[in-house]
Amino acid sequence: RRVFAEMLRRAKALKADVLCLQEHKWRPGKNLEMARACARVADFELYVQPDEGPRGGAAILVRRGSQAVTDVGAPVYRMAGRYVAVPATVEGVQARIVCIYAPAEPRERVVFVKKLRESASLSKKDLVFGDFNCVADLNLDTKYGDAGGSYAPQNSGGHQFEAFMSDAGLSDVFRTHRGKKREYTRYSATVLTRLDRAYAQRYDSPWRFIGIKHSASAMHGAYSSSDHA
Repeated sequence: RRVFAEMLRRAKALKADVLCLQEHKWRPGKNLEMARACARVADFELYVQPDEGPRGGAAILVRRGSQAVTDVGAPVYRMAGRYVAVPATVEGVQARIVCIYAPAEPRERVVFVKKLRESASLSKKDLVFGDFNCVADLNLDTKYGDAGGSYAPQNSGGHQFEAFMSDAGLSDVFRTHRGKKREYTRYSATVLTRLDRAYAQRYDSPWRFIGIKHSASAMHGAYSSSDHA
């Protein structure tokens, strides 16, 4: 509770309009009610369907009174809470904010992508944020230490996710604006990976992204409950 409340306090201070969370580990009952209460106190609306699994799912928070995100509609949940889509007007454009949390286990992730494509369509007006638990490009999005290694065996689903986004007319915002620059969102003892990504309209986008950075510095430091930046 303390960590979540502090994160919301800092997000409010930054005047963040939207937060997309993955692996929240909220369960039905007191645990979830605590999260909703913290969101209300910080003037955020929480959209979440608790996942009954051990790792939690995806959630979206929208700041109440936001001038940039208005006319928020009814959320859509899929994949046992691992997919949340919230229709809204974003900077005057009708869109959907989508948050995805893919399974960490490679075989489960492949099945997840297949079922997601069957049950939840995407369009070029979607703004998609997620922890995909796989990278888009093995060469650019992984880095091993001196001991070396290969991420390929555990990257199942990476190509399928990219095809899903591409077919919807969406592209990786970081790659669009930063080219082949290397940054990572998950740090472990053996490998650095860019598992967390944002996707938006590829061509003729109504939005202009003025910056994107994979770092927890905007929130003044990483949280002990997360191994992602």
